[in-house]
Amino acid sequence: MSRRGKYKNPNYIKEYREKNKEKIAIRAKEYKEENSEEIKKYRRRYRKVMGVEIAEYSKNYGKNIRNNNPDKAKDQHLKYGYGITIKEYKALLDNQNGLCAICLEEEKHKDKRTGKIRSLAVDHDHTTGRVRGLLCSRCNRALGSFGDSIEILLRASKYLKRSKS
Repeated sequence: MSRRGKYKNPNYIKEYREKNKEKIAIRAKEYKEENSEEIKKYRRRYRKVMGVEIAEYSKNYGKNIRNNNPDKAKDQHLKYGYGITIKEYKALLDNQNGLCAICLEEEKHKDKRTGKIRSLAVDHDHTTGRVRGLLCSRCNRALGSFGDSIEILLRASKYLKRSKS
């Protein structure tokens, strides 16, 4: 028998893991339960020795992912934050001709981190989570300041009309 034995097939381990997912998961869970104290000690020791390197790696990891895959990062942000995909965001943007749904202007504010003009913010109902449209930073902040209250917005509108006449 060769040195490699049953591992002659380069896909053996991959195939084994596929066939035995549940068995492996149960074994891993049992191992963690039986050895939880040793695992904790090992992790503490590892962090103590590697602390600076881990912190530096962690700090740069997200930054590198975002910089190298901006569309993927944006897609994940939209999915987890608002339940829409980047395609749906772009469709909303096209429907609004790239303009804010309220002031009908383009976004003017720059991102402090990158110095680039920000993309329009996704406006959504905070109770239902339903996406309403895309807003510029100024209009999005204004709506947030009024707590999405129609009554307060109407009073503000009346106030402005009164002071103009």
